[in-house]
Amino acid sequence: MKNLAALKDRWALLQDRYTLGTAKAVLVLDGNRLFSVSGGAEVQCDSPSPDAVAQAALSLGLGADIRVILLLPPGLFSTSEHQFATLDRGALLRALHFQQDELFPGMEPLVVTAASTPRPSLALWMRQSELERWQRAFALAGLKLLALGPRNLFNQYLGETGFSSLDGESLLEAAVDPQGNLARWSRKKDAEGDEDESGGQASSPWKGFRGRWRIRRPDYLFLLERGNNRRRLGLWLGLAAVSVVLLLAYAVVPFAQQLNLRTELEAQVSELRDQAGDVLALREQVMALEERLAPVLNYPKIKIGSLLILLDENLPRESWLLNMRVTESTVEIEGLSSDPSHVIELLSARPEFSEVAFSKAIRQDLRPGVSEGKSVFGIRLKMTGVDFDGWRRSVRKRDE
Repeated sequence: MKNLAALKDRWALLQDRYTLGTAKAVLVLDGNRLFSVSGGAEVQCDSPSPDAVAQAALSLGLGADIRVILLLPPGLFSTSEHQFATLDRGALLRALHFQQDELFPGMEPLVVTAASTPRPSLALWMRQSELERWQRAFALAGLKLLALGPRNLFNQYLGETGFSSLDGESLLEAAVDPQGNLARWSRKKDAEGDEDESGGQASSPWKGFRGRWRIRRPDYLFLLERGNNRRRLGLWLGLAAVSVVLLLAYAVVPFAQQLNLRTELEAQVSELRDQAGDVLALREQVMALEERLAPVLNYPKIKIGSLLILLDENLPRESWLLNMRVTESTVEIEGLSSDPSHVIELLSARPEFSEVAFSKAIRQDLRPGVSEGKSVFGIRLKMTGVDFDGWRRSVRKRDE
C-alpha cells in the first residue's frame, strides 16, 4: 500500500510537470510591474488587482488561450508546520485539508500545497476565493492560468536546492533545504545588509534570468487544471489497463488451469496479511486525526442572529437595545425603556437565559425627543446550554 501511494505521488508529479511544461509565459508581479520571465519584457500595471494584472498580461503580446504561470508577492500566502513524517504527499494534503478549521479557526475556505518529507515540513496555504479571483480574471482576458505561486520560491521551481531568498517588498524570507523542501518562511524585521552586492538579485532572481524555463519542483505551486487533466489521463490509463488485463487473461487462461491451487491460496493469504497491516496503520492515523480534531468540533457556538431575535421578542413595547456584547456565554446589553424592571422580569422568565441581573445603575435619559421619559439600563445574563468552562476542562483533560 505504501509503495502504491508513493507510486501514485510520483505519477501525479510527472503529470504536474507535464501540465506546467505547456506554459507559454511565466509572469512575475513586483509592485505595479509585471515581468515576463520567458519573454524578458515588463509592463506597468494600473494596480496589483487580478483584473489589472490580466489586462497588463495582454499588453505583453500574449495571444488568445495562452497558458500562463503567475508568481505573486509572498504576502498573499501563509505557512504552517506539521509533524506528519510518515505520510505520503497525497495523504498529507488530505490530512491538512481536514485540519484547516483547527489551524485557521473562523477562516474562509483555503487551499493547500506541500511536499512530504521525512521530517516536519511547511505547508503553503492560499485563500480559495483569491485563487478563484485570479483564475476568473485571466479567463475573462482570454488567457488560461495554469498555476499560482509565491515569487520568492522562484529558484525552487527551477529545481535549485539549499538556498535562502528574501522578498524585498514584503521582507519575507524563504529557505529551501538541500532536499528541495521549504524549510523556513519568516518575516525579517531588519533587512539592511541582506541585499546582494550585485544589486538585489537575490530578492528578484527573475530579472536576471536568461535560461530556459523548466519547472522541476511543482510542490509549492497551486495548479488550477490539476483535476481535469488527471481525470482525462486517469480514464485513458484505466482503459489501457483493462485492455492489457483482457489480453493477458485470454493468453494465460490455458496455462492457469495447470497451476497448483494450494500454492495460489497461500500467496493470497500472504498478500492479505500485508494489506491488513497497512489498513491497521492507516486506521491508527485516522483515529489520531479524529482525536486532534475533537476539541475544534466540540467548540461551543452561539448564533448571534438567533440571540438578537430572542432579545427583541422579549422586550416590552417602547423599549429597544442600544448595543450588545458577547463574551463566550456571557451577554451584556444596554438599551432604553420606560420600565427597565419589566425588561429584566421578561428576560429572567426565559429558559434560554440565567443569572439575569442589572450590570449598571439605571439612569434617566435626558435627551429631548423620542427617548424623553425613558431610562438607560444595562443587563448582564448568561446563555444556558453553552458551557465554555466544561469545554476547556475537557481540552485540558485530553492534553493531560
